[in-house]
Amino acid sequence: MEIDEGIIVGTCCSMCPESEMRAREATGRLHFLERLPTAKTKGRPRVSPDHAVKEFSRPAAGKEAVRASDLRPADVLRKTVRYLLSSVVSRTDLPWSEVYGFVFDRLRSVRQDMVIQRIHGDDAIFILEMNVRFLVYSGYRLCSESADVFDAHINGTHLQECLKRLIVLYTSSDSRNLHAAEFFAVYLVVNLGSAESLSLGVQTKHIYGSDPVFKIALELCLAWSNQNYVRTFRLIQRLPTLHLWAINRHLHSIRCFTLQVMNSAFASKNLSYPLSSLTLLLLHDSDSETEELCRSSGLNVDDNGNVWFSRTKFLPSKQSPRRCKWIDRRFHEDDLPQLIEGQLSDRDVGSLLPS
Repeated sequence: MEIDEGIIVGTCCSMCPESEMRAREATGRLHFLERLPTAKTKGRPRVSPDHAVKEFSRPAAGKEAVRASDLRPADVLRKTVRYLLSSVVSRTDLPWSEVYGFVFDRLRSVRQDMVIQRIHGDDAIFILEMNVRFLVYSGYRLCSESADVFDAHINGTHLQECLKRLIVLYTSSDSRNLHAAEFFAVYLVVNLGSAESLSLGVQTKHIYGSDPVFKIALELCLAWSNQNYVRTFRLIQRLPTLHLWAINRHLHSIRCFTLQVMNSAFASKNLSYPLSSLTLLLLHDSDSETEELCRSSGLNVDDNGNVWFSRTKFLPSKQSPRRCKWIDRRFHEDDLPQLIEGQLSDRDVGSLLPS
């Protein structure tokens, strides 16, 4: 075991320690994605050393001390992250919720090895950036799934942890990171409505204010803070793909607030609002979605496609987040590995609408 000022340096050169591979093979705890395609011994699946990835293990009292041979050094952690987010996330031979569960656990193990070894600097930044992109995408892709399939709260908690670690690493670095502005913008969008995140955005404006995505994210937060819902929706449309995935968690509450403000302004027995115009404003995919929101909020929609606001009947709608077709059209599933690795960010930024 190599020790440098009390820090353990991992010596495991594979994505999964040999001892864990054999233990999980012997007890039948290999994931489908870690097995050899056909080879079996007495009916038990065999491990594929090229595909097995160290699983997350909670620290517990009575466990033996961590061994260097069970820890993967920074270069192996990078390799593991790249494998998970390039080869595994694009699998189509099993439900994506199962792919998510596998990748989520294995990335958690990567972060655990990183923390134990106190890995920092560029290696830690790379690992956390990739984690954030995966968690943001997963939160969008699985947002309509039931709680027993996808726990949005747990996903969100891990996303916040990774973002906060990234912010600390960026601010403590001597040099400006290439993707810092992008992830500061993600932090702002994920925490839309938070006074703390808005304050951070204002404080770092002199550093990242020239970046187009950071600028849009900060303006979006300011517009929402000022309850300017028209400008909020306009700015949302200008976000690149990663940030659209992130803002989706807030879209329903933004729409409900907008409907509430409009209801206060336009409630009248003699005044109605065109359903089609409301659909465009709220960034819904169809008039039927807007009508569903209106009716679930206690508002009437007549046969001519007009919304009738009412101060006495209005009740904020309670709906779970759902995917948007117009967001889905911004990317192709085949591009997912490149999007998560950040290789398509420049293309997205280039497609932003002019101010």
